[in-house]
Amino acid sequence: MRFAVRAAIALVVLAVLAGGAYAAYWFAAANKMQSALAEWAAAPGPGTTVTMGDVTVSGFPTQLIATVPHIEVARSGDALGLGYSADDVRLARPLQGGNIVVSVRGAQSVRYRDGTVARALSVKTDSTTLEVRTGDDGSFSGFGLVLAGLALERPDLAPLTMRRMLLQMTKGSGLGTFVPERTRFTLRIDNFVMPEYRRGPLGDTIELVSTNAVVNKGIDS
Repeated sequence: MRFAVRAAIALVVLAVLAGGAYAAYWFAAANKMQSALAEWAAAPGPGTTVTMGDVTVSGFPTQLIATVPHIEVARSGDALGLGYSADDVRLARPLQGGNIVVSVRGAQSVRYRDGTVARALSVKTDSTTLEVRTGDDGSFSGFGLVLAGLALERPDLAPLTMRRMLLQMTKGSGLGTFVPERTRFTLRIDNFVMPEYRRGPLGDTIELVSTNAVVNKGIDS
């Protein structure tokens, strides 16, 4: 009887220790994800600035899910004055690594300069999902962007709408530091409505736009 009791206690202790070690591993990975996002926001690249709200990480025990309440990305010195902002952004990936899925559940906007006039486009979607894909070695291999129920509200014009837009990129293996040779792009837009052409001979709706392209010469910048 004593042996059985001791064995049971030993198993419980081992289970507690294993659970504690796994929890410590998860929290270390969560802290690393927070740090990586903070480092990117501090130095996103030449001519780009990022402002980001406090990041929280959840998803224990099998996922890492980073939630960003608000983010703004702007290009400095850009002739178009391009900028993007979004609320309630979520980045999720498996704990052991793999593809990252970015979804935007709040408001989005795109800013630009029309001559000397600053303008903004309000972007509304039923869902916005970006999958950043990685290869076996963990390096970037491509992405897939899906926008469902898109409405693009423009200054002085009725909104442009799309039922669904799919844009995919598969990174090639040739020369080119920015876009390598043999990189493939696929674009598909369903039910694209442009209200200003309602009275035109072809109407205001394009039921399907589909494009497939391959980069034959690499792009370095």
